[in-house]
Amino acid sequence: MAEVTAIYVLRDPHTFEPRYVGKSSTPKLRLTQHLLAARTKSVSHLQRWITKLEREGLKPVMDVMEWVPLSEWQNAERYYIREFTKLGARLTNSTPGGDAPPSGPQGKLHYLKRSIMMIYRSFVKDGQLGAAARVAVKMRYMHRLHPSIAPRSWKYIGLDLKRTSLHG
Repeated sequence: MAEVTAIYVLRDPHTFEPRYVGKSSTPKLRLTQHLLAARTKSVSHLQRWITKLEREGLKPVMDVMEWVPLSEWQNAERYYIREFTKLGARLTNSTPGGDAPPSGPQGKLHYLKRSIMMIYRSFVKDGQLGAAARVAVKMRYMHRLHPSIAPRSWKYIGLDLKRTSLHG
């Protein structure tokens, strides 16, 4: 059986208007990642929209449009973005679709680094400086062991946190 992935849409819970089109093999997990990213960054149009909804006690409604073979997801995503845009949807997608981080081992590494950074930022944002400092120590250690893999910014991450927070 060929591997498949979902093409999904995030809808406004007030109007059910499509606001974002994406793809994921695990749509529920992907929604959770979108919510976490909005809590830790809020820099993209999508993240700002989700942050606004969360302030109202809401979250996007996710609908899976279809499951497509992995070899066809780029065309399917572009199709839905194009069609929703023609219908007047105010999508938050920053591209016409069909782009994604690398797949295979490089994709897993990309996801892992992004997840670790999101956890660190979430601790800092929530004022959990002790937990953030402990994660930062591990990030700096990973950079020291594998400087070609760990981002350069990890070399000094967390050094500005209070030293006493390591025990808090």
